[in-house]
Amino acid sequence: MFVSTYQKVVVQTCLLIISVQLSWASIPCQDDGMCVEKYRTGSKCVAGFCSNPFESGCLHRYLGADKFSKLRVCNSNDPPNAAESKICLNSPFDYDEIRILSGNWESSMLLAWVMQIVLSELAGVPSTIESGSPERNFNFYDSKNSFDF
Repeated sequence: MFVSTYQKVVVQTCLLIISVQLSWASIPCQDDGMCVEKYRTGSKCVAGFCSNPFESGCLHRYLGADKFSKLRVCNSNDPPNAAESKICLNSPFDYDEIRILSGNWESSMLLAWVMQIVLSELAGVPSTIESGSPERNFNFYDSKNSFDF
C-alpha cells in the first residue's frame, strides 16, 4: 500500500495531539503516612494526592537539613508568599530568573531538572523550566508533582 508523505504527517500529528496530556506523578492517598511511605518524609496528602516532597529543594530533602540546610531560591512559579511560608528563600543575588528550555526528549527533560536543581539550590539563581508553551508546566518543584509531557 502506498502512503503519501502528507498522510504520514497527518497520522503523526494526530498521534502527537492524542499523546499530549497532563501527567501526574502524584499518588492517590488517604493520609500523610501513605505519602511518606510511597515518596519520602515531607510529602503530605493534599486533596487526595501526595504532594511533592522536593518542593522546598531536592538536596535539602534528600540529604537532610543537617547536611544541606539551605532551601532553594524562589522562582516565578512559586506562590507570592512562598518565602514567608518557608517553601523557598529569596535570592541573595539580584539575578534575573533563568528560563531553561526542556525540549521533548526524556534526556533533555532530566537534564533541565538537574540544571534547575543546581541553579536554584547550589548557585542561588532563580530558574524555571520553559516548555515552549505558557500553558505547560515542567517545574521540578511543582507542589502537586504535575508536569505536561
